[in-house]
Amino acid sequence: MIRLMRWRCDFRWVVLFLLGLIWAIGLSSISIAAFASTPADRLTEQGRTFYSDRQFDQAVNRWQQAEQTYEQQGDRLAQAQTLAYLSLAYQQLGQWPQAQAAIDHCFDLLENTDSQDERSQILAQALNIRGRLEFSLGQSETALATWQQATAVYQQRSDRVGVTGSLINQAQALEAIGLSRRACVTLLEALEISSSCDRADFANLEFILNRLQAQPDLQVQALGFRNLGNVLRLVGYFEQSKQVLERSLSLQVNAATLLSLGETDRSLYEQAKNEADRFRSNENRNAVKARAEQALSYYQQAIDAAQTELQQIQVQLRQLSLLLDLQQWYRSIDAASDAETLQLQIQPLLNALYGGDALNQLPVSQAAIAARLQIAQLLQVQQPTTATEQLQLLRTAVQQAQELGDPRSISAALGSLGRFYEQTGEAANVQQAQQQTEQALNIAQAQQAWDLAYRWQWQLGRLYAAQGEPDRAIAYYQAAIETLEVVRSNLLALDAEVQLSFRSDVEPVYRELAALLLANPTQANLKLTVETIEGLQVSELENFLRCNLSRTVAIDRDQIDSETAIVYTILLPDRLSVILNPLHSDQLYLYTQAIATRELNATVRSLREALQNEDAILPERLALAQQAYDWLIRPFHAVLHDSSVQTLVFVLDGALRNIPMAALHDGQHYLIEDYAIALTPGLQLLQAQPLQARLDAIGFGLSEARLGFTPLAYVPAELEEIKAEIPAQIRLNQQFTSAAFRDVMLTSPASIVHLATHGSFSSVLRDTFILTWDQRLNIDNLSNILRSRDEGTTDPIELLVLSACQTATGDDRAALGLAGVAVRSGARSTIASLWSINDEATAELMQQFYQFLAEERSTLSRAEALRRSQLALLSDPDRQSPYYWAAFVLVGNWL
Repeated sequence: MIRLMRWRCDFRWVVLFLLGLIWAIGLSSISIAAFASTPADRLTEQGRTFYSDRQFDQAVNRWQQAEQTYEQQGDRLAQAQTLAYLSLAYQQLGQWPQAQAAIDHCFDLLENTDSQDERSQILAQALNIRGRLEFSLGQSETALATWQQATAVYQQRSDRVGVTGSLINQAQALEAIGLSRRACVTLLEALEISSSCDRADFANLEFILNRLQAQPDLQVQALGFRNLGNVLRLVGYFEQSKQVLERSLSLQVNAATLLSLGETDRSLYEQAKNEADRFRSNENRNAVKARAEQALSYYQQAIDAAQTELQQIQVQLRQLSLLLDLQQWYRSIDAASDAETLQLQIQPLLNALYGGDALNQLPVSQAAIAARLQIAQLLQVQQPTTATEQLQLLRTAVQQAQELGDPRSISAALGSLGRFYEQTGEAANVQQAQQQTEQALNIAQAQQAWDLAYRWQWQLGRLYAAQGEPDRAIAYYQAAIETLEVVRSNLLALDAEVQLSFRSDVEPVYRELAALLLANPTQANLKLTVETIEGLQVSELENFLRCNLSRTVAIDRDQIDSETAIVYTILLPDRLSVILNPLHSDQLYLYTQAIATRELNATVRSLREALQNEDAILPERLALAQQAYDWLIRPFHAVLHDSSVQTLVFVLDGALRNIPMAALHDGQHYLIEDYAIALTPGLQLLQAQPLQARLDAIGFGLSEARLGFTPLAYVPAELEEIKAEIPAQIRLNQQFTSAAFRDVMLTSPASIVHLATHGSFSSVLRDTFILTWDQRLNIDNLSNILRSRDEGTTDPIELLVLSACQTATGDDRAALGLAGVAVRSGARSTIASLWSINDEATAELMQQFYQFLAEERSTLSRAEALRRSQLALLSDPDRQSPYYWAAFVLVGNWL
């Protein structure tokens, strides 16, 4: 239990907060004149004094006497209020059954009381106290519901002080459940600060911090800073999160804040791991170790500061999971000795968790049951031979959940037991696994616990697949994905911190379903595979951007050029599958290449390095480009020819997104010589509209060196060439500050926005940005500026051009950043460069591109205009290398 509450009383009918705010409204008091006139009143008064002095046993003694006297007098309201006080004191003494009995008796009396005004006053206080009891017992969700009832009663009474206190209580429950964003919103609402606690809102972070710091109660400040620090972590602002959490810790040292700091350092550890995997240097590997050690240090401090056995166990589980993750990472980089050294820390901690008495001595609660399930899961990973211990933990969890009568806990325990039986791999246990999982699913669906339901649907899909029943397996996988969409939509909208891990909890569902469908590639199954691939693409983008994306309900094929074909790719562990969909027909075509993902990634990485190297040896580069062509295009030669396809639109998976399809080679020609080419994250995100007849542009650029980036000498010429072809306004260097950019975009009706400046696309959200004169604009700020024009004009941005950007070297998922910018900008199409090239060549290509658009705008698509401009450079003997022209890709609407 996080003991943050402090109780202060005066003798009025309503509770007053110390200096206007206290933690929770629990111990209310009544004025001396109204309340100290009888012996029972004086006993109640003495009990409050003892309680304030933390002499809880003496407070119990006085209140027991007072309660008996009120009962004899038939004063039900005073008796009910005194029972609520008794429950508080019993809670402080850890006498939970007595606390429960007292608050239950209090509510029994209130149900039989006629005086509504006085009843509602005591009812609100009793609800707060009941919520505190539930919270102390680890029943955070139940406590939240109770405190919400208290808020409603206070609102009916127009009691602003009461509303504030109960909202603060709600914020604590939300934080304990893991809903830190809602906790942040609720706490700031209590303090009358309007905020949605999302990424965009943190542009005003200093304002929120100042308002919090102005709160007179230091505990409110500490809780506010902790909530805010948690949310900053969850939306990706890790360094700011750490700074804010350190401010909270400076005000109040407690296990909750130390745990939050550990979680933020753990996020920084995950970030360091990603960078180490990208750059593979000793320096990056040392950074991983340092971040892990810092997180483990905070976890240990949180364990030492924990005030209950349950809280201690919960932090130990986080500590153990980090140690296991670090050990696994060491093994993946062949650092076996480091992995073995960690085992010396892991084994004692694991033994203490499942071999000690602490777990068995915990009061039965949702949190205690969840701890048992986590320990069983960790045992499965670390010590799969301890099947007996795992089974005992899981069976005890089921039994305790049933005793508690909590449907969510019952579902979680039964589903986990089903997972245990599934993982034994024994045929005799399959029926047990299926039975337990079906029960868990039925309960989860009845409770609308969709985050559990999707897991059990997925589990049943795996079980039926293992039994050779693909149709039933596919049905459960489809149900899991439908449920998962609901779960992720709610989580992304409300609480980024409870986002499921994309790599372990989301992506496998889609890929496993695709593999099942492709095992029997009927036309119906291929259509379902295409839907699955599109769903995976959108989910990955939403996970990267940490937001929901608007999806097109259906594409009107009459709006799309019938000479277009969509090429879908999906990477499975042992193969690459490619599906061709010529849009003039409903026929789908499949080609599968047996190849391990690691081998494919290595080939793609080598091809990317060869393409962006101006001096790459021609035969080696062409061999790699032909290999990729053989995977993606050659199997469909005849279909493409017979269908008279002119444009290829690729929905690319994984590392394939980092190579330009234009540079694929058939041994005679580059692919761009035969087809116009575009990329899309999926037709679900497509705004299929031809170019407007009116074309005009607003161009921004940097030619001078800024903020450590090199000068781009040909940018002025590039922007002037645009102006020569279509009407355009130009803003260069000092005219391209972030503020000026925002002001111009707010009112500009231009259909094309051209940004000739440095930028980077990365799989790490914070490393995706464009450069202005005075700062880097991250993806959120860029999106806000580009979308701000919606307030001043109804004209959409038809085309966003980013002519001097690049994707991060060595990052197999870097093109997510490019797709993210394309989608979040609101532009119907985006043209960007995958690598930084000679800016003179960029100016030449852009001049050609705008010339083709201007001359043939009524008949020429965006994709064809880009193709012709690339071919113009390819025909120049000095620009024939793909280094000069292949980097430019069109994302989104190709029409």
